Amino acid sequence: MTTEQNLALLRATVQAKIAYWDALRALEIAIAPDGEFSDVANNAVIDQIDMLAAGSSDVANASVAMHVTKTHLAVTINLAQRQSVPY
Repeated sequence: MTTEQNLALLRATVQAKIAYWDALRALEIAIAPDGEFSDVANNAVIDQIDMLAAGSSDVANASVAMHVTKTHLAVTINLAQRQSVPY
């Protein structure tokens, strides 16, 4: 690959990361108590998102929305409510 192609890939990756952060913040505002995840909830929600994305890796992009269900949302909302690690 050329330098320009690699630069385009880097730029696309940075744009995707910024879009991820923006979407995560919007989700946080929507589902977290007082609009902000605790540290524990933040880690749990990010792990949930990573798991869903990994499970979607062999699903066509067009059908990812169908792969993530209301059940997944309910689990994510439950994780967002966490204030501390249960013992």
